[in-house]
Amino acid sequence: MVGIAKAKDTDTLRHYTRGRFVCVMKNYTNETSLCGILCLCMLILSIAPMFAGVSFAEEDFSVPPEIKSASAIVMKSDTGQVLYEKEPDIAAYPASITKIMTALLVLEKLPLDQVLTMDEEVEAVNEAQIYLRTGEEITVRDLLYAMMLASANDAAVALAKGVSGSVPNFAAEMNAKAKEIGATATNFVNPNGLPDPAHVTTARDFALITKEAMKNDSFRQIVQSGEYTIPKNNKNWERRVVNTHELLFSYPGTNGVKTGTLDDTKTLVTSANRDGRELIVVVMGGTPYNRDVYTDTEALLNYGFYGFTDVQLFTPDVCSADIAVTKGQQEKTSLVVKKPVIVCLPNASVGQITYAYDVPESVAAPVEKGAKIGKVKAMLGETQLAERNLIADAGVAKTLNLFERAGLETDSVVTIIKIIAAVIILIIIIFIIVLIRARRDNINRRTKRMRWGKASAIQVKRVKRIK
Repeated sequence: MVGIAKAKDTDTLRHYTRGRFVCVMKNYTNETSLCGILCLCMLILSIAPMFAGVSFAEEDFSVPPEIKSASAIVMKSDTGQVLYEKEPDIAAYPASITKIMTALLVLEKLPLDQVLTMDEEVEAVNEAQIYLRTGEEITVRDLLYAMMLASANDAAVALAKGVSGSVPNFAAEMNAKAKEIGATATNFVNPNGLPDPAHVTTARDFALITKEAMKNDSFRQIVQSGEYTIPKNNKNWERRVVNTHELLFSYPGTNGVKTGTLDDTKTLVTSANRDGRELIVVVMGGTPYNRDVYTDTEALLNYGFYGFTDVQLFTPDVCSADIAVTKGQQEKTSLVVKKPVIVCLPNASVGQITYAYDVPESVAAPVEKGAKIGKVKAMLGETQLAERNLIADAGVAKTLNLFERAGLETDSVVTIIKIIAAVIILIIIIFIIVLIRARRDNINRRTKRMRWGKASAIQVKRVKRIK
């Protein structure tokens, strides 16, 4: 039977000390000695400082913390807004946080209950491992928990081969997925993060990769688990894996995601949620074999949670404009933003937001409700926070002319006018033709008269001569 324990399991009190988990179970009997009780009290006292001072509201987080890690970034998981960055685009070795991308691809490609059979290549993988054996049959779910909690490199190779048939083919798919997400400075060579000069990424890229992975519910369930039991199978006994992420047990609100360690560097990706604000923190280039990446992450989480305030931008009470309407039944209409936007701003910046409008002087009726008319920018000093379309809050009908009031459509009116114009032109043409003909007939009559008059005169003269 598979068992999963959350990081906040009330049946187990865990304390992470120098890289080793100590579990104190509650199954005590009446035979517990005084010495045992004293030891338990001492242990509880040693853990208490981890949870003390949960509220930092009275401290000043207006100044970003000084951290020791070479690069870092703090990003909101829902919007991608960056709250803090330190050299977020310098190339660095990701180490085992690589497995975040591996898990994301596997969850997209394979069913959790699919059984994979291990081969010699998987068994030969060294470093962190769960000692998978050739011929062992194990589910995708069990391999994912082993990879993400215990950082098992052999499980990563097994999953990569299950998806793509080989490690190189899987690495190609990882790189394609990274480009799709927007992690353009990342290049993967293997699925587990073992050292390779060409296996590089940046803090910004891995924040984007983690943001995408955290959209997957199965991924979230895995990375927030404190421990997991892999059941007995055809080649191995039952195995228990424990999450290597220390903050999962010590920093309230933490819900994953992955640690990474090489001989000369340390990386850490963390997700935490407080009061509905979820942050992703990536720190890279930490010093191995110490807690710098953890102290840096705690400081950055505190800064992200307590140094910022959620502010709604583009609300109608502070962001609206009027625009004149020509040929309309109303002289103007209001322009608003369809949906407000929530951003995190430094506490000291709240109340300093201004809005810059880009709208025409007027618009001709009719205006439909919801029509896009112009844009507006939310500004903090010279920095643009967001830009949105302005839409008409109410429609404005066009002023009706005589024909429109009679119920005639514009096209019909135009047709009637054209017909009337054609008739008038035809009448004018007919009139001109008639006039021309009348004038011609008049001229002909006058000509005939003149000819008849001349003929009569000649005839008279002839008669006189005869006489």
